[in-house]
Amino acid sequence: MPTSLFEQYNARYQAALVKDQLTLDDLKSSRSLFEDDSLETKLPIPKKLDVVCIVCGLPLPESIINQIESRTSHLSGFLPLGNMYLVKQYNLAIELLVLKWPEECLNKSLEDSIVKYLETANYLEAVSFESNGLQFHDDGALIYRCIDVNNSFRRLRKQLINLFPAIPSKQSNWAHIPIGRLLKPINSCELTQLKLYCNETQEPKFDLKFECDNLKLIHEKRWYQEEREQIYMRTLK
Repeated sequence: MPTSLFEQYNARYQAALVKDQLTLDDLKSSRSLFEDDSLETKLPIPKKLDVVCIVCGLPLPESIINQIESRTSHLSGFLPLGNMYLVKQYNLAIELLVLKWPEECLNKSLEDSIVKYLETANYLEAVSFESNGLQFHDDGALIYRCIDVNNSFRRLRKQLINLFPAIPSKQSNWAHIPIGRLLKPINSCELTQLKLYCNETQEPKFDLKFECDNLKLIHEKRWYQEEREQIYMRTLK
């Protein structure tokens, strides 16, 4: 597993591990992604938004979907229903680039140029990933740690950023799968169980290799892909 990305995951995870509980104030940014009224129910609803992005997945391969489902199903054993939001299985994806953030205007020329580039980029191949378990963050984010085995996914991200200066500067440097959000206070006992369970899922014996064979340009209309429009798809062989 490439050391630099692995270390970045661990550094972010360590900030959560030192917490002895998660308060409403800690979870403010996570809660801001959901309809206010729904936060008091057992079915939190992500807010509407206006984002254009390129992702790998929607859906991801069954092997990683099943592994994530198996891992997250255990969370309900010690976290009450409604205390978290879990991304629906077939909305799981790995983000390559964001072309438009909610507060920005659509750059149609940029969108068209990238589609044209992807259509003619014959060198693109299916991306090999390796999963390395679940982690949570001190703001309530839940992610599945993944590595692009040959750095090809992150290399393509950098290449597109260099080719198209109009791409927004705010981008992820990771290759993770967002899987949910913690939305209500987590007490000391619950947090201890969450730490132990996340650490268990990160044991090397549970690592899983999978391939992603598509890139999709998506107009995301509600957080976590709950409402979206597919603009373009490039199959990777």
